[in-house]
Amino acid sequence: MKTPKLFLNQLSVLALSFFICVSCSSDDDVAITGGDVPTTVTESDAKQITAFSLLAVDNEGLSADITATIDQDAKTISAELPIGSSAASLTPTLTISDAATVSPGNKTEVDFTQPVSYTVTAEDGSTAVYTVTITVLKSDAKDITSFTMLAADNPGYCCGDVTNFTIDEDTNIITLEMADGSDFTALKPTIVISDKATVNPGNKIANDFSVSGGAKYIVTAEDGSEKEYTINIITRR
Repeated sequence: MKTPKLFLNQLSVLALSFFICVSCSSDDDVAITGGDVPTTVTESDAKQITAFSLLAVDNEGLSADITATIDQDAKTISAELPIGSSAASLTPTLTISDAATVSPGNKTEVDFTQPVSYTVTAEDGSTAVYTVTITVLKSDAKDITSFTMLAADNPGYCCGDVTNFTIDEDTNIITLEMADGSDFTALKPTIVISDKATVNPGNKIANDFSVSGGAKYIVTAEDGSEKEYTINIITRR
């Protein structure tokens, strides 16, 4: 009868040992599994240009900073430069979404004589393309500042250079005093006009100054606006 009891005791010890081992193994599995659970990282899809400016310190042709206008819906950026500026070589300063990149990059010199595309790439790899247009303002100056008749251009005129002229800016009438009895039908004036403007008839082009009401000259500014001048010839003996 002693042998069965001993056998039962041994079975109990084995069962207890197995339980303890299984418990330890289970605890180890939880710890390992818990340590290996992957963490999900969501990459940003933000890809905006939030500011675009031309700083005078980076662009020697500018006397003041210029801030561009951004249309986020149309993905367009626009700015205007002062009259006489050049858009051929500008260095813009850009601000973009966090974790994004942009090409061309911030403070990269670019030729803006034509619209330029900027591509913003988000952290998740998606992209947005902005079109940047830089416009140089055009001059509205359209004045005749000098109107003379030079003997070298008018060999048929009797009395040398005619450089004494007056310009009435209120009426746009230019008055010249010339010798009586001269032929005024094909004189070639020397005309000085505003920078970037044009004049019709042109400088040193023969014109008939004997017409009733005076010869007409139209000055066209760079921006397309116009001003008409009347040439009044006063004769003297």
